[in-house]
Amino acid sequence: MRIQLTLFLAALLPPLFAEELHSQDGAKQVIRQYKSRIAAANKAYEDFVEAAKEKKKTDIAAATQAVIATLRDELEKTGPGDIARAIELAKRIYQLDSTDKTSRKILLEANIALDRLEPSGDTKIPPPKPRRAPADEKTAAGAVPTVKKSAPLPDSTPQENPPGFGAQSGEAAAASGNYPIQKNKRPLTLPGGAYSALGELERRQTASSGNPCYLNYGVDYGISDGFQVGFNHSLRLSSGIDITEAPFTLNSSVAHKFDFGGSNLSAGIRASLPLYLEGNVLQNISFGLPCRFNFANDRVAVWLGERPGMVARPGGYYNEGILNFGITGEEFVVLNLPVGMSFQVSEELNLGLFTRLYQYYSHENDPAHYTYNLGNYRPFNLLASYAIDPASEIFIGFDYDGFVGAGFSNWSLSFGYIFRGF
Repeated sequence: MRIQLTLFLAALLPPLFAEELHSQDGAKQVIRQYKSRIAAANKAYEDFVEAAKEKKKTDIAAATQAVIATLRDELEKTGPGDIARAIELAKRIYQLDSTDKTSRKILLEANIALDRLEPSGDTKIPPPKPRRAPADEKTAAGAVPTVKKSAPLPDSTPQENPPGFGAQSGEAAAASGNYPIQKNKRPLTLPGGAYSALGELERRQTASSGNPCYLNYGVDYGISDGFQVGFNHSLRLSSGIDITEAPFTLNSSVAHKFDFGGSNLSAGIRASLPLYLEGNVLQNISFGLPCRFNFANDRVAVWLGERPGMVARPGGYYNEGILNFGITGEEFVVLNLPVGMSFQVSEELNLGLFTRLYQYYSHENDPAHYTYNLGNYRPFNLLASYAIDPASEIFIGFDYDGFVGAGFSNWSLSFGYIFRGF
C-alpha cells in the first residue's frame, strides 16, 4: 500500500510543479510588457514636449523678426519732426536686437547709454507723437561716447558749440601797438597782457534734450605773445540752472606765425581739460593742432586741426581738436580730422565754414569700433563775425550735425559778443 501511494504521488507532483513554474514565467512576461509600454509612453511624451518647446522658440523668433521689421519700417517713415518717436523706435529695436546698426547709431547720437537698455519682450509699436518740439529734459549721460558723460557717441556722445576761433584770438601787436581788425590777420593767441571775455546765447535742437537755451561764457588771458590760458563754461537756462551739468573747461594754447611772402601760416597746439563738479573731476583731455594757412592777401584762410564744433563723448564746451581720450574712469579714444575755410569779406566782416572729414571712436564698454565720414555723418559749422572795432566783436553761429538717413539731426543757433582789453 505504501509503495502504491508513493508511486501515485511521484506521478502527480511533477505536473503540479511544472504548472506553478509556468504561471510565474507568465506573470514576469506581463510585467516586462507593462514596463515596456510605460517607457514607450514616457519617451513619446518627452518627444512631444521637446517638439512643443522648439515650435514655441521658432514661433517667438519669427514673431520677433516680424515685429523688428515693422519697427524698422516705422523708423524709416519718421522725419525731422519725429525725433522723440525715432528714439523710442530705436530703443525698442535695440532691446529686441542689440546687433542692429541703425538703432545703435541713433541711440549713440542721442547720448543714450546702451548698457542701460535691458532686453525687453515688449513688441508694441509706440504711437506717433504730435508734430511739435519734444519737451525739454535732462540729457542722458553714460557716454560718449559721450556719451556720454560716457556718444554720444557717438558720440555722443556726445555739451556743444564753442564760439569759434575768433573767440580766442588776437594780434600780438608790433611796437606801434596796432591791433588788426581783420580776423584772418590775427594770430591764434592773444597778445601778452591782453584778455578777452565772451558771452553767447544759444538755442539748441537735439534728439535727447529738446530745444533748450544756454548761456555760454569764457575768459582768456595772454601770458605772453604766443601763450594763452583761459576757461569756458555753459549754463542751461531752461528747466532750471544747473552749474554742474557741464564741466568748466581749462584751455591753454601756444602758437607761432610763419611768413612766406604772399602767404603765411599760423600754427599752434591747444590743450582742453574739462573739470567736472560731480563724479570724477578729471575724466578726459582734448588736444587740437590749430593751423591756418592764409593766401590771397589774407582774404582767404584754410583751417586744419581744430574746429568750433559740438564736442561729445563726453561733453564739454571747447573746440573740437584732433584727439580726445579718457584719463580716469571709462577709457575711450576719439580721433578727428577737422577742416575749414574763412573768408575776409571786408575789414570788419568774416565768414567761416567748418566740418569734420573723418572720426574714429572706441570705448571700453563697446566692443565695436566706429568710423564716421561725410558719407554717414555730416557735421557743419557756419560762423559770421563782425568787428565793431579792434576791442569789440559780435558773431552769429549755426551748427548742424546728423547721421545720414537717421531721420533726425541736431542743430543750434547762437549770438554772442566778445570784448578785448589791451
